[in-house]
Amino acid sequence: MATAASTSTKGGINLRNYESAVASILSKCDAEQQSSDCSCPLLHFPPTFRPLPAIPNETILNTINSSVGEVSAGKETESQVQALSVCSDRLQSRKKATSRLAKKRAAKKQRKEAETGGEVQPPCWPFNILPPAACPRLGGRLSGRRARKKEGQLSSMIRCVLAMLPDSAFGRREEGGKDAADISSGMIRLVDFAGGSGHLALPLALLLPRCQVVMVDLKERSLAVARERAKACGHLPNLIFYHGSITRYTEAFDIGLALHACGEATDLVLKACGQAKAAFVASPCCVGKLMGFNPYVFQSSGDTMSNEPSVKYPQSDFYRSHLNFSSSDFDALAKAADHAEDDGLNTTAIKRTAKILLEADRLASVVEQYGYDRSNVALTRMEPLDSSPKNDILLGWGHGLSLERGMKPPNSVREENHTPDPCISEAKSQLSLLSSVNADDMDIGQQNVCIDWTSEEERLIRNQLTAKFGRSSEDGTTYLLKSDKEQIYRFPTGMGARQRRLIHYVASDMGLAHWGEGEKSKDKIVCVTPKA
Repeated sequence: MATAASTSTKGGINLRNYESAVASILSKCDAEQQSSDCSCPLLHFPPTFRPLPAIPNETILNTINSSVGEVSAGKETESQVQALSVCSDRLQSRKKATSRLAKKRAAKKQRKEAETGGEVQPPCWPFNILPPAACPRLGGRLSGRRARKKEGQLSSMIRCVLAMLPDSAFGRREEGGKDAADISSGMIRLVDFAGGSGHLALPLALLLPRCQVVMVDLKERSLAVARERAKACGHLPNLIFYHGSITRYTEAFDIGLALHACGEATDLVLKACGQAKAAFVASPCCVGKLMGFNPYVFQSSGDTMSNEPSVKYPQSDFYRSHLNFSSSDFDALAKAADHAEDDGLNTTAIKRTAKILLEADRLASVVEQYGYDRSNVALTRMEPLDSSPKNDILLGWGHGLSLERGMKPPNSVREENHTPDPCISEAKSQLSLLSSVNADDMDIGQQNVCIDWTSEEERLIRNQLTAKFGRSSEDGTTYLLKSDKEQIYRFPTGMGARQRRLIHYVASDMGLAHWGEGEKSKDKIVCVTPKA
């Protein structure tokens, strides 16, 4: 198995940086499991995934639904429509598009309509009981596929929060003549960091009137839109807005939330939760921004005018010292983990494994630095999975202040419910196959394994080589010609690294000799010939 520092091997296919980094961690992970001296701060490494907490039982659900208030979904008052119109005008003023972008949006809208067949799917819980201003469809100005995805993201986050709360947190708030200060002092406080226009904070404030919800955001314009949406929802005394960066919020709280806080912002949220001894529910986003210093990438702390990153990676001592994982290894891991779509075309099991290993460093770091119990941190995923390609959710609970408030672990976290992600074993198989392809004297055989390309792309290259070096018999069987190495087929220049890797793979699979020529990337070609 290649080490993290290795970027090439002596055969036809070189391991990329991120493949070397993943291979290094997985190989050391196997050695760690065989060792009696386990120094990993996590219960399972690589971390296993736990089921997303279920929607509360019928009794609690009825209590939550009844506490939403008298404003019912689908019945818009004149003030709601007027307030949402203001929201729409402000949002539209930020989204003036060029003609090219307008055409793209029109085409995207047509694809959405074709996908749904013109039918609008009903919203999922809790958006079927909330006032329209608190929902992504009307208040968030989303439609079609985007609305359904956003509802899946928010519903998954809400389910995690509800699973941590004690039963006393549900139901209508009974003030009983107490003043606002006395009431708020006894309430469980949820903080939605980087809350944007209130997609997550508004539903939580409506569903949990006995809890205080604080929305923190650095952009005043986003907070203004959130305030307009909150006004359209009615009276929300338990919702507070805070204008400032993540690190500037220093009040005590019980649960910290972050839905797709970009780059290092998620790590700043985890740090804030650790320092406050609070539980956390965080879904990371844009992990590619974690790669070293890039002057063109905004680091989301917002505390200084400089754009220097405030978090050093890898964060955990386990990665730095025990696994000997360097910052350059982490950069390769972060770049591979920041895939946009999990559509099976450009996202391999190795890249998905890179994302899991990156989140493992985050969980290991909060255990080491802030004293979370290793059994009280976990990874889960949104439902449905296609709600977002960034569907991982980090959970932490049962720590300090949370215990005093009656916080409880989310359901479905028992040991028997731990599920290893299948992409881990698939990644090991792919890395093993890549190592095999690098050995010129190893026969790969007719294995239908997609490494970093589609089956159609592989078929086209295979047909091209068969047409050049093979012939078909009457029964349809293809035989490769045996000739001297003077019969060389040179693929043209201008092919990318991914296509060259594909040619090397197919040639090795077909028993052909293959090698690369050219120094600069634009001049590189792949040469193929029958073996002598």
